[in-house]
Amino acid sequence: MLSATRHMLTAHLLDLPRVLDRYAAADPAFVGEALAWLSSVEQTLLKLRRPLAGQVASARGRILGAKDGYRPNGAVSSGTTPRQAQRAVTAAALTETDNALRDIITGIDTRLDGYREKIAQLLAVASHARPLPTPGDQPRDPWLRSLWSDLATTPDTAGMHAYLKAALAPGDALDLLGELVDNLLGQTDDTPLPGTRAAGAAPEGGRITR
Repeated sequence: MLSATRHMLTAHLLDLPRVLDRYAAADPAFVGEALAWLSSVEQTLLKLRRPLAGQVASARGRILGAKDGYRPNGAVSSGTTPRQAQRAVTAAALTETDNALRDIITGIDTRLDGYREKIAQLLAVASHARPLPTPGDQPRDPWLRSLWSDLATTPDTAGMHAYLKAALAPGDALDLLGELVDNLLGQTDDTPLPGTRAAGAAPEGGRITR
């Protein structure tokens, strides 16, 4: 699921400044903290079946090897101590991994933006065909699932719905739908906007326009 992957990778990125603070403070625990962070990232990537896991494992290997004299070309200056070399290699590995994670997240965002646009179009077409139900007293998640299924019943939206259903994990579809519906309904109070109807209520003939 794209949104879940994004959430997990973002959590690792948000934890990285804590590790880098140790580097800035010349904390002896920096290398150990960095290795623990990289190991955690690697485990997440393995669960997600992302090839980047191998690259992260390689980065950990370079850090461990630096203690035994390994020196990547251009990574450290000549004459540095083993400890200094290992810290430099570690910092480079963190930067490399940070950039790689950000690239993945950017790719996810690009894909989600495309699907978000298509779901927005789907809602616009569906709302012109008949009013969209508001949640009323119904819990949000069941309502979103019901609304998502309901979008497949309109002839003008059935084809696009089938495409999105095949392309998106259910959780991603509901996340994007919920985000768009919140914007569409402008949930600032309990008064439905024109073109909506309470869940279970008969259509009143209104339409949501964009």
